[in-house]
Amino acid sequence: MSPGSPAFALGYVSFVGVGRARSTRLMAFEGDDEPAATHGERRVRAPRAASRRAARLRTVQMQSDGDDDESRRSHPTEREGYDRMGRVVPYSKGRRTLLWILFSTAVLTASLWWMGRRRASGAPLVSLRAPRPRGVGSGEIRACPSGALNCVTTADSDDRIRDTAYAPPWAYPVGMSPDEAYRRVREVILHFPGRERAALILERPDRRYLYVEFQTPVLGFVDDVELRIDASSSPSQPGTVQYRSASRIGRSDRGANRARLALILQELRKQGFRPVTEAQR
Repeated sequence: MSPGSPAFALGYVSFVGVGRARSTRLMAFEGDDEPAATHGERRVRAPRAASRRAARLRTVQMQSDGDDDESRRSHPTEREGYDRMGRVVPYSKGRRTLLWILFSTAVLTASLWWMGRRRASGAPLVSLRAPRPRGVGSGEIRACPSGALNCVTTADSDDRIRDTAYAPPWAYPVGMSPDEAYRRVREVILHFPGRERAALILERPDRRYLYVEFQTPVLGFVDDVELRIDASSSPSQPGTVQYRSASRIGRSDRGANRARLALILQELRKQGFRPVTEAQR
């Protein structure tokens, strides 16, 4: 077939047209600002984003021995692995995650061990102690401050707060000596049945006076409790237990002081103690 023949011209036009079409498709695939694909590499188009500027091409490295039909490499290298989405990620990220998990586990284990030790010793997990108020330990049962909602006492005579702060004294059985009543009250305090931790700070047997600190098991709030056993004014009348219980922190105790005193009285009832309001009936 000679160069000037019609068949040669038709073949040349077909060859040039096919070449230009392939070149146009390749340029449209690569973009105007991307370099052409080199030997051994294959371009993979990323999903179209909202903006053409955000669209990118991923280059997946191919290892080929000259055979164009060999499938592209899909396994990670020695320093790579798969994540949960099936993507190839460096092992360094996995190691950081593993170290973080181990560190968190160690901290949690140490915290649980420390909490167990604190629980075993009876100490609260956190100690929110406030300074000891003035007047406690004096041997006297004082009135509560005006407007106080975190204090209960038998000495309160203020009518404005009598409904919230006042509580009647406890009467011990007729015929029981004040010293015997003092010993029984002290025994109940030392074996307090509630969850709080009772610490006997001061005892004055000559005045039959006890000063106790009660501490909550978790946050370590401290309440001050004072008790004094008074002798009877008449052999036919029972003696009384005067007391005061007040919180150091907070304006309101949410009934904690009265609940504590109720537990103490519950144990003393087994030995004949009762409120004076019941004894007078």
